[in-house]
Order: sequence, then structure tokens, then C-alpha cells
Amino acid sequence: MKKLILFIMGPQGSGKDTQADLLSKEYKIPTISAGGLLRAEVKRGTELGKEIDSYISKGYIVPTRIIYNLLMEEIKKESCKNGFILNGYPRNTEQAEMIKGKIEPTAVILLNIPDEIAISRITHRRICPKCGKVFIVKNNKPEYCDVCHVKLVKREDDKEEIVKKRLKLYHEKTEPLKEIYKDKLEIIDGTKTIREVFEEIKSRVEKRIEGEK
Repeated sequence: MKKLILFIMGPQGSGKDTQADLLSKEYKIPTISAGGLLRAEVKRGTELGKEIDSYISKGYIVPTRIIYNLLMEEIKKESCKNGFILNGYPRNTEQAEMIKGKIEPTAVILLNIPDEIAISRITHRRICPKCGKVFIVKNNKPEYCDVCHVKLVKREDDKEEIVKKRLKLYHEKTEPLKEIYKDKLEIIDGTKTIREVFEEIKSRVEKRIEGEK
């Protein structure tokens, strides 16, 4: 089998992280996210990490060239020899053009959900400040992390007005990628259960893999 490369796209709240994790375990390939690469570089305390932190701390967008360079270095690692999953990248046509001819996906998975569901999911989302585990809170339950037993918190960017702005940006910047990747695109109904969504993605990916043999 050729190297398996999957892109996962979708609006906030569509379940990209959850499905990327399941696919990573299923196919034994790592998940790569732009945010994860940036945070790791900042944590290392390198000169580049300090530059990245200067953008993030001021609320600025990290330049595309920095993310691109980190990504290209990451995929050279031994852990990516059999493939990898790009979670939430590329986000716009500029990023897609930068990796064209360098990273060619086996399939591009688009998790599709209506805006109202995205808003509901995100505004009910709470996070453990210690381990980072995500919970969906209903009727103020649960209040505490079942692993760390610390009180859950709501992220600032999970407030409804911010979520709506992020969704608007998604529709304007990310949705045009559907045309760029139309030959590799698999649109999945993200409103179904986690298991149903995963099984549908897996079925589509298997067909793509068979087609490449």
C-alpha cells in the first residue's frame, strides 16, 4: 500500500480531533495539527518558538511560511514513513497551494454539520485545565474531570459570539478547498454518532486504498 495521507476538514465542533484520534489508532499513523506543531516549538524555547509566541501572545496569526516549514520538517520523521493525518490543515487556498505537489492526500475527509449544531456543541464544551480532556456539558453536568477531579473550564474562544465569527471565517476561507480537492473529497455527515461517523470514514478510506492498489 502507498503511504496513507488523510486530510480532515470541517467546521468547529464537527469532531475532527475525535475522528483523527480514532483514525490514527486504526491505521497506526500519527496525527499532525498546525496548532500542535506551533505549541511544541514554543515549548522547546527555540528562537523560532519565541518568534511564534510573539505572534500568538499578541493575538496575531502566525505566518503561513512558519507553519509550512514546521510541517515539512515533521513529515520527514520516521514516525510518518507509512503516512499521517493532517487535522485542520490546510485551512485556506494559500496553504493548499504551498503543499501542492509535496503532500498529496489519499483522501480528504470533510465532516459536515450545520452551523447551529456547531454552535451548540462548542458552547456546551468544557475542558479540563489539567489534562485537556474535553467534555460536553448538559444541565451543568459534569462539573469535574473524571480523570483529574478538577473543575472544568470554558475556553474564551468557545463563547457563542466568537464561535460565530470562527464559523464565518471557515465558510469564507476553508470551504473553497472543496473545489481544490474535489477528486479526493469525501463528505461525511458529522451529525451522526462518533462510531457511525468513524465507520463511514473508514469505509470511504478503504475504497480509496483499494483504488490505489
